[in-house]
Amino acid sequence: MPYLAYLPPGYDRNLNARYPVTYLLHGGGGTDTEWADYGLVDAADRLMGSGTIPPFIIVLPQGDQEYWVDHVVDRAVGANGERWGTYTAHEVVAEIDTRFRTIARPAGRAIGGLSMGGHGAFQLSLNFPGIWSVVGAHSPALRPFGDAPTYLGAGAEFAARDPFALIRSKVGIARTLTYWIDTAESDPWFTQVAALHLELETLGIAHEWHPFPGGHDAAYWGGHLEDYLRYYAGALCRDRSACPSSP
Repeated sequence: MPYLAYLPPGYDRNLNARYPVTYLLHGGGGTDTEWADYGLVDAADRLMGSGTIPPFIIVLPQGDQEYWVDHVVDRAVGANGERWGTYTAHEVVAEIDTRFRTIARPAGRAIGGLSMGGHGAFQLSLNFPGIWSVVGAHSPALRPFGDAPTYLGAGAEFAARDPFALIRSKVGIARTLTYWIDTAESDPWFTQVAALHLELETLGIAHEWHPFPGGHDAAYWGGHLEDYLRYYAGALCRDRSACPSSP
């Protein structure tokens, strides 16, 4: 599958430096160019190039419309067990660590996504622990059973792929992660996302919660790119001496 990799300013000059990586997942109907189409590259160049945030690599994988999850096998609904979660967590991460000068440990990796990708970032970080340490869910499409794709299964199979159920069943893992959640006040999934925020609060899991004006659309995500980049930079580089310096 294709992917895009953004290499930060100074990457080709500072040949001994290793960089944190943020994996950003597109939404349903999107492609590996979706984040770039919203202006991500320009925002990253601006913030990293000016030294406002430390530089890091950004990877934009391709996930089709498959929710970034390992599908169930159910001939009745045509689900054939495609392993999109395993692909993203193991094959994409291994490819990036092999090809680029990364900080190849959980402390050096973040995963985030918008809409379908926000759901994906949550479930991937919990279903594949020990890969990422930072999570961002931007307008996550938290579809309940009955409104979700049939390849997510039912009963225990659905629970194994659902952020709400995963948070409850894997509290110990969740407490090792750094979370950001944002959604628009007019988002069709606002109620579900706000409920996820409250569930994290109830369980005592630290996180940032940001309800913003707007809708579930390109204008909303494009308008918050700098917020997202500042979050990932700060979460990955709490000790800036451990991260490369901007040129």
